[in-house]
Formats: sequence, C-alpha cells, structure tokens
Amino acid sequence: MRLQGFHVILAQAYNAPQLEVLDRMRAALAREGVAVLDYSRLLDASDPRNRLSDVDYHSSAAANREMAARLASDLRIAR
Repeated sequence: MRLQGFHVILAQAYNAPQLEVLDRMRAALAREGVAVLDYSRLLDASDPRNRLSDVDYHSSAAANREMAARLASDLRIAR
C-alpha cells in the first residue's frame, strides 16, 4: 500500500486478551508498512480512573484527554 500521512491508532488495552489482539494487529500492519501509533499501553490499565467503570472498559474522559494530548504531540499538531 502506498499511504501518505496515514496512521492506524491502537487505543488503550485493559487486559491480556486485548493486548494480544493489538500486538498481532501491530505486527500485521508493520508487515504491510503501515504507520502505527501504539497507545495500547499508554495508561495504567489497573487504574479505574482510566475506564468508565469496573465492568465497562471503554476509556474514561480523562483517559481520552491523555490519549488526545499524546496524539497531538506525536503528530506535531499545535493546540
């Protein structure tokens, strides 16, 4: 593939099965030469402040802000 300025973002993982899937996806994308921004281990997965609840592993607002700040920095986007 000939992609310019295209990145795949791997978001925060919260458990081992999620990490395994993202690790395999990262490897597959690397084989294809696709740029990846890997945030799967950006946050402390055991910190409940980083997810909506103990039973809902969607990222919290605070976690999303941290990932957005990192993304802006990685892409050199001034805010």
